[in-house]
Amino acid sequence: MPSWRPLLGLALLASACAAPQPAAQDDAAATPWRLVAAGSIESGAAQGARLCWSVQGTTLGVQTQSWTGFWQQGESGLRTLDRAMDLGPGFGGDTFLVRDADGLAVLRGRDLELVRRIEGMPPGGSQGIVLPSPDGSRVFAAGGIYPLRLRGSALLEVDADLPARELSSLRSENWVRGAWSADGSRLTTISIGGVHGETGAIELFDAQGTSLTRRAVWREGATPQAMALSPDGSRLLIAFMPALVGAGSLGLAIHELDPETLATRRVLRDPATAHALFFLDEETLLAAPRHEGARLEIWDAETLELLAELDAPSAASLALSPDRRKLAVSVDGQILLYHLTRK
Repeated sequence: MPSWRPLLGLALLASACAAPQPAAQDDAAATPWRLVAAGSIESGAAQGARLCWSVQGTTLGVQTQSWTGFWQQGESGLRTLDRAMDLGPGFGGDTFLVRDADGLAVLRGRDLELVRRIEGMPPGGSQGIVLPSPDGSRVFAAGGIYPLRLRGSALLEVDADLPARELSSLRSENWVRGAWSADGSRLTTISIGGVHGETGAIELFDAQGTSLTRRAVWREGATPQAMALSPDGSRLLIAFMPALVGAGSLGLAIHELDPETLATRRVLRDPATAHALFFLDEETLLAAPRHEGARLEIWDAETLELLAELDAPSAASLALSPDRRKLAVSVDGQILLYHLTRK
């Protein structure tokens, strides 16, 4: 079995965090949100790295194609493992669900201790996704849905009374994004296909136990890039990748879909698209626009009107903590850390 020993002596160890500095938009009255820089970590990671916060928001996971790193609040650098792993939040504290060549496991982020190996899971570690359901009873791991039994705050085991279900009959593309409804009854996913990622789909599944039934598919000739589900589950926004939009397709736009049917509610062409979208609350969105030199922005959630530009670079690799108060952005070999607060 590959070693779980942290790599030492690599250039991935970070410099000390910079002193917090207030963002330039403090006097912007249009938004109640304020962004404060909280430091930076030298990572050496390309912009294709995926970032994932623990449930507690004290540990950040960094997922690349060749290594996996973890940053603990209060530390100056990344702890790294010389293996690629798919990452998902655990069920408490600073734990993560990780999927590698040996299957699924629970990993503690602060010391990289492998808490428990969950038997019966297929291998992963190739930029896939790991999505535990809100109640901790199941995990969707890009290719199957698996029953779990929660033991304490971090220990999981496969529920032997409910066999796992492989989804090979449903899978035609690679799932890259996903979100559970608050009650765990529905799962919405983004999948990418084609030789160069030029196609994609949004899929909606009904979930009960390990039964995952496709309710609807939205596929209109463009590649979905970002997905945002509102906190109350009533709104679903999808942004697309403009570079891969083909002739005769939808063009640049953000689509609002019905989260229960995937029917198109409206098409919003200004602003055109974004790397990422997050609902900060029911009224405001955090957006990462897709244009050269872009900064992160706060949008009105209903109109998508720009409320404020933030003093932070826009990027495809970013993560918002579960409490929507911590933000990490991977750009130019660094991970920039911020605090989001209400004025």
